[in-house]
Amino acid sequence: MAINKPNLTRIWAATAAGGDVVDPDVQTPGKFSLGWGAEKPPYQFFNFMQKLFTQGLGYFDEQGIGFWNTDTDYQDFSITKGSNGSLYFLKASGDGTIDPVSDGGTNWTPLPTRAEVDAKADQATTYTKTEAAVDFGSTTDDVDTLVKSGFYRVETNANLPSGGGSGQLIVARGGDTILQLVSNYTGRLWQRSGNPSNAGGSGSYSDWQEIPSLAGGADANFTAMPQVGGDPIVESGSNADGEWTRWSDGTQIVSGSFNINLTLSSRYTVLGEYPVAFVDIYAGSITCAENFQDIDKEAVVSVTLRTRANFEYMCSGTGDSTSISFSCSVIGRWK
Repeated sequence: MAINKPNLTRIWAATAAGGDVVDPDVQTPGKFSLGWGAEKPPYQFFNFMQKLFTQGLGYFDEQGIGFWNTDTDYQDFSITKGSNGSLYFLKASGDGTIDPVSDGGTNWTPLPTRAEVDAKADQATTYTKTEAAVDFGSTTDDVDTLVKSGFYRVETNANLPSGGGSGQLIVARGGDTILQLVSNYTGRLWQRSGNPSNAGGSGSYSDWQEIPSLAGGADANFTAMPQVGGDPIVESGSNADGEWTRWSDGTQIVSGSFNINLTLSSRYTVLGEYPVAFVDIYAGSITCAENFQDIDKEAVVSVTLRTRANFEYMCSGTGDSTSISFSCSVIGRWK
């Protein structure tokens, strides 16, 4: 059953006269150890005993753990309180007669306070502490100095990524390596990592890298092509000279369509511009959309890949004037 705690602040014979409270050992040395015999003890002894018991209970009720003293025979693994208010744990085979405050850790092990435990919470030898976000952004401290795992508010601190102010910083440390993540108020995200010297490493932080977002998920509509090595994975476009498509491996294909009013008794040579230039050309072709046999004409159509920026096509034949459509396609490299 549950036991109700009595009022331990009451001390028996606390206000009794000195002569009414007598230590039995004073009158009969060794009496306290020997105990009662076949006798009728005086009331002064009983007052002393009752006062001793109630005063002892009141002391431990008040202190919780008693202060170290030279009278107590401390055993292995005993816990006591030093004169500085800190708690100490006696090691196995430790000498409990040594004052724990001045012991220096030889016999007594100081028990850490909550503040001391929290201060070591980022070390690999103890637990990982999770706490509320720290308003680190209220100062201009360099984020390079942040090596304690946690969540931080940042504003205009030194060494933030460009655009990373007014946001949150997450620090994750393991041993001598650190990961830092920054997100600003618009949702942009950056990351860097390293093994800087102030974390016990022999290196430094990497450069900040922005992590691209994919708005819309699978239905994302890119406003710019993703890149490989700084170049778009694929790029396409068109202008008045035709269309082009580029790949990250350097491949480029351009195409264009042309209409010519041709008198086939004449010879026509026309210079055409590619919509974008090449650095190298593999092959090209030109196709005439007209069926010369149907219009009873004879014609010769050829294309010459003159330079990396333009080409030349030539038509010749005999017969009446007509309008002819051509399609040109060239493949090469853009880098």
